[in-house]
Amino acid sequence: MKPDDIRELQAMLARLGLYPGAEDSVLGSRTRAAVDACLGRLPAVPAGAARWPASRRAACCRALLADAFARIAAAGPCDGAPGGAASRTGRSGGGQADGRGRMGALEGA
Repeated sequence: MKPDDIRELQAMLARLGLYPGAEDSVLGSRTRAAVDACLGRLPAVPAGAARWPASRRAACCRALLADAFARIAAAGPCDGAPGGAASRTGRSGGGQADGRGRMGALEGA
């Protein structure tokens, strides 16, 4: 993965509360742990992904998250306000209202 791809992945994982580190474009131990935690919760992970090299797991995670975030954004306002909660707060509120936390919105995506 290119450094920009890793940084984007780190930003997505941070939005979900899975990555507390700096967005440093390094596929280090914290990024790998966040990727594994994320893949363990997403329903569309290919069989055998746990045995893939870290860079392939990270690329898979990035693709799945990008798709899920795009589908959430395309769904439009989900709280009755134009632009949804994200446009008013500057961050995604996905899934918090139903008690499942940030990751909950993507688990069923």
